Amino acid sequence: MKLAHFLPYYPAPCGTTKSVGGMANGVARAGHDVEIWTYRTEKPSGPRHLAKVRSFSPPRQFRWLPSAELRAFIASHARDYDLIGIHGIFNPLLPLTAWLLKRAGARFIACQHGSYHPALMRKDHGRKRLYMPIEKYALRRCAAVQVPATNDVNFLRERNIRCPIIIVPNGFDAEDAPAQPRRAPSSGVPRLLFLGRLEMYVKGLDLLLEALVKLRANGGRQVTLDCVGPDWRGDLAKLQRLAAKLGLNSQVRFPGPDYQHPPHEIMSAYDLLVLPSRSEGFGFVVLEAMVNALPVIVTSETGAAEHVRACNSGWVVPAKSDGLASGLAAALKAEDTWPEMGQRGRDYAFAHLQWDEIGRRAAANYERLLNRTAQPAMVYV
Repeated sequence: MKLAHFLPYYPAPCGTTKSVGGMANGVARAGHDVEIWTYRTEKPSGPRHLAKVRSFSPPRQFRWLPSAELRAFIASHARDYDLIGIHGIFNPLLPLTAWLLKRAGARFIACQHGSYHPALMRKDHGRKRLYMPIEKYALRRCAAVQVPATNDVNFLRERNIRCPIIIVPNGFDAEDAPAQPRRAPSSGVPRLLFLGRLEMYVKGLDLLLEALVKLRANGGRQVTLDCVGPDWRGDLAKLQRLAAKLGLNSQVRFPGPDYQHPPHEIMSAYDLLVLPSRSEGFGFVVLEAMVNALPVIVTSETGAAEHVRACNSGWVVPAKSDGLASGLAAALKAEDTWPEMGQRGRDYAFAHLQWDEIGRRAAANYERLLNRTAQPAMVYV
């Protein structure tokens, strides 16, 4: 097969780049011709980066418009590809590129790294309500929609999207994982880590701070929490004010992003990872914690929660402050089991979530689409 994936900002230091690059290279290593289309000029290299990178000049003014060079290429060459993936959600670039591909007679899939979760739809609800009919145009004309977790299937069906759905979870390359995860000696006070964008609403950080207060009020053990990551839309100041209001300044720190150390080195200083998201397409950081044998507390709205459940490598709780407080209390009572739980997560990740295996499964499902054996309304994993 000859495949292409369009991600305008590839490569960039974010989870979507990891997802697209990892999946594209996994499919390429399965023996297929894969390209990544981008507006950036960087060319990632290495013995395992087999996907080619094709750069286009960016649009001169509006970032959500396909550039002139990209439009010309699609018109002339899109049919040279068996299948083209467009990556994004709530982005006009998706329906506009889909329209160009449809006009050129190419087959394409919509690849989503988030979801139409009700909590996410409530944010900026007015604008999303006006925009959704435009995005549905693309979704109803694609050969399939690709999502990272089974959580997303119902959200698509609720919006009357009836095309096949392909589930492609996030993965990792074993070569990038530490041979032996490290853990700092216990300090006597459990150390919690949130690692990601400091986005208060979607990431549920307000819920996590409220959960710490409830844990303390219910006689729970003292813990510390570090929220490590970049400020997202100015939410850091809001979170600092909330922590002060709740009397958590001695327990909670916001040290900022750490771009100098890989995730496994950051995680080595902590006992538990917490991802309190109201909505999360997958949650790459959960996979990174599993690879590094770090037990997790995640909400049921996180795509990776299904994998945490499958191997019992942590606690899956409702995306509410009460749920997080209960999860924290249960985790603290089970401190003796943390090494065993972390190892189960690592074993599961190596068995089921390596990019080479994910790439083979994705390629097989793409061939189903091309051979027209994929049935409408079916879900393929």
